[in-house]
Amino acid sequence: MAANSAICDNSAIRAIYVLERNIPMTEKTIPAYEARRQFGKMIRDVEKGDSYIVERHGEPAVAVVPLRVYERSKRKRDRFMEIMRKAQENSRRNYPDMTEEEAMELALEAVAAVRAERRAERLSQE
Repeated sequence: MAANSAICDNSAIRAIYVLERNIPMTEKTIPAYEARRQFGKMIRDVEKGDSYIVERHGEPAVAVVPLRVYERSKRKRDRFMEIMRKAQENSRRNYPDMTEEEAMELALEAVAAVRAERRAERLSQE
C-alpha cells in the first residue's frame, strides 16, 4: 500500500510541476481522421495538460493545446501588438516626413545590427 501511495504522490507532484509551468505533459501527433474519431479522448487528454498536433495529408495542420497555453500565447501576442502600435504612433509623431520605404530600411538595419550583436555574443561564449 505504501508503494502505491508513493507512486500517486510522485504523479501528483509531477502534475503540479507541469501545470504550474504551463508545460504540456506530452505532445502527440495524430491524423485528422483519428482526431475526429477520438475527439472526446483528445479533449480529456488536453484538459490534463497534453497537446496534440493534428495532421492533414501527413502535414501538421493545427495544434490542440490546453486553454492556459492558448491564453498565455494570446496575452503575449496582445502585448506585442500594443508595443507595435505605440512604436508606430511614436514614429509618426517623431518622424512625420519619413516615408514607408525609409522606415522599412531603418527597421531592416536595426534587425541586422541586433542579429550581428547576438552572433558576436555567441561566438565570444564559445
